[in-house]
Amino acid sequence: MKHLPPKHPLERKALLFTFDGDIEPGASITLLQMQAVEVLDGVDAAAASILDSTPLLLTSTRQVLQWVAGGLDYVDYGISCLVTDSQGGRHIATCRLPVRQRL
Repeated sequence: MKHLPPKHPLERKALLFTFDGDIEPGASITLLQMQAVEVLDGVDAAAASILDSTPLLLTSTRQVLQWVAGGLDYVDYGISCLVTDSQGGRHIATCRLPVRQRL
């Protein structure tokens, strides 16, 4: 799991999930989805609301861009991105995003 630096609750940030080393040469990402956001530390009954748009596939770099906004102070979120490649492989990348009002 990739640990990201804290974000302020008022900030909107882009998360970049990279799959270049996971997918075989010649294969491409054919399907992507963001998995459910989970609370790793703290309390947030509406954790999935931190996702602020539809994920965007950057095909030339085998990366997925996901915007996040909001979140509650002193909550750490676990965010996962699941992709399927053209050979049928499924790959997941995860990150830990802490939200802190005072950075």
